[in-house]
Amino acid sequence: MKIANIVIKSIIGIILLFFIAAFFGPKEYRVTRSIEIEAPISTVWNQVSLYENWKNWSPWIGVDPRAKYTLEGEDGAIGTTYSWKGDPNKTGRGSMTTTEFILNEKFGYDLSFLEPYEMDAKGILLLSEKDSKTTVKWSSSGEIPFMQRTMMLFSDIDQMIGPSFESGLLKMKDFLEGKIKVGDEHIKEYLPTEVTFQARNYLGNQQETTIDEVMKQEFYQTNFAEIGEFIGKNKLQMTGPPATITWEWNEKDGTCVIAPVFTVDHSVSIEEGKMKTFEISEQRAILVKYYGDYSKMKEAHEAIDNYLHMHKLSHSLVIEEYVNDPSEVEEKDLLTHIYYLIED
Repeated sequence: MKIANIVIKSIIGIILLFFIAAFFGPKEYRVTRSIEIEAPISTVWNQVSLYENWKNWSPWIGVDPRAKYTLEGEDGAIGTTYSWKGDPNKTGRGSMTTTEFILNEKFGYDLSFLEPYEMDAKGILLLSEKDSKTTVKWSSSGEIPFMQRTMMLFSDIDQMIGPSFESGLLKMKDFLEGKIKVGDEHIKEYLPTEVTFQARNYLGNQQETTIDEVMKQEFYQTNFAEIGEFIGKNKLQMTGPPATITWEWNEKDGTCVIAPVFTVDHSVSIEEGKMKTFEISEQRAILVKYYGDYSKMKEAHEAIDNYLHMHKLSHSLVIEEYVNDPSEVEEKDLLTHIYYLIED
């Protein structure tokens, strides 16, 4: 009987703590992200104010290919409702209804989630233009139900919603600046993602050279041939794709410090003539999976730069890994993993 009383008192104590925590928990939230786009405000407004155009940049498009979307009312008018129904574990079920519509300035909507949980929120996209560039500010706010406030003491709702807004804004920027196109089957892979860079051991030749030289195909052909010959002569084993490591990239004077490399086993340690191993530890990184011509990767690097700027992050090394063989796939399917290693 005594044990039962202790258990009952414990349960009552837990319930009381829950309600006390809920009482002190946050009652509402607000998440905001912004970005600058090199496009006239009217062009950006056309993307923001019409649900039909959200497919060009929405961070949720493509997450659930089987989701069904419907539009009720006149697109671009107050009262129009955009609804979706999909996998409860991906997009769920919900709707957006336009509530505010000020030309080239403000687009407001009410958001209602029905699955996998019920939640209401208000969203606003604000536009402003300066020097032919448009700043887009995307915000979401809402009340937190009493029974969810305890959980909010241990969760960061800004980090739950913010990354999706960042992804969408970056996608809008890249779309309007011509860096990605609608219908690109690799579009979702183009966006920067924070990952854990697994430890690697690279073998190659670090050199100080010019950016013009690095942009030539012969630079890689010559260096990779030399590394391959060294690996064969020393009976080493490649354990991953060829890559380049960049320490410095100075566009002002056109110089860089770079090393074409091959991935080798971690047990290999070499410093012989021009050849040297570079042991890179496991660490945080920003990754873009870039498809296409090697000479056109500038936009992918700029996307990562934008991401770093938005998150107030800095990087150390830049590593490009050339995942597949140009002689075996079409140019559009050439895959390069671009890593920016984050400085903590």
